[in-house]
Amino acid sequence: MKLITYEKNGTRGVGATISEGVINLTAALAETHPDVTDADSVIHIIESGMDIDAVGGACIDEIRESGTLKSHLITGYKLLPPVMRPSKILALALNYQEHIDETNLKFFDEPIVFAKYPSNMIADGDEIELPPFEQKVDEECELAVVIGKDARNILPSEADDYIFGYTICNDVSARNRQRERLNMGQPYSYAKNFATFCPMGPWVVTKKKVGDPPNLAMSVRINGKITRECDASRCLLSL
Repeated sequence: MKLITYEKNGTRGVGATISEGVINLTAALAETHPDVTDADSVIHIIESGMDIDAVGGACIDEIRESGTLKSHLITGYKLLPPVMRPSKILALALNYQEHIDETNLKFFDEPIVFAKYPSNMIADGDEIELPPFEQKVDEECELAVVIGKDARNILPSEADDYIFGYTICNDVSARNRQRERLNMGQPYSYAKNFATFCPMGPWVVTKKKVGDPPNLAMSVRINGKITRECDASRCLLSL
């Protein structure tokens, strides 16, 4: 499924993007599956462990058959980051060879891990606020892996079992500040966590729906203009 988090008339809910448009999945599930009590947010759906593809799919089939689907369609809503307030956002630096070459930085056998702060998340299409001082600000298109359950001390071969789905993150970076801090031996995070520097979304696509993530085509648009294109095998970030 393709899940969004939205706000309308001061109320937040979970929406599902389907062929007819976007439905209020929170309300639809309350109608068809009253025993499901964890559908008020995407993070609650994840934490509940429910198979949202099966449950949500059955819900959509039922409201289609009953003729009530149209009443659940929503318009005039504001998109929010699809996963609100995740416990952490981790990113991997220098995660493909072309990027290593263009930065003239040394590659390490172990990944460089840094944090993006959830407080800096904004929705797809929201404005990025530039720092109030001269700075080269870069966009970086990342495939964000949404973790579906507590994961620790797992083998690489087990990793796929812990994935809920995928979304898109723009790892906005204040490049001058980043280079300054690198020269001082300080971490990446300072330059990557100004307010609004973590656009996310528009939706989370569940693992079953995505198919083969490394072959996904990705692009960045700034003011409607495509500035960067790549495939998902070059980018990685996790929630």
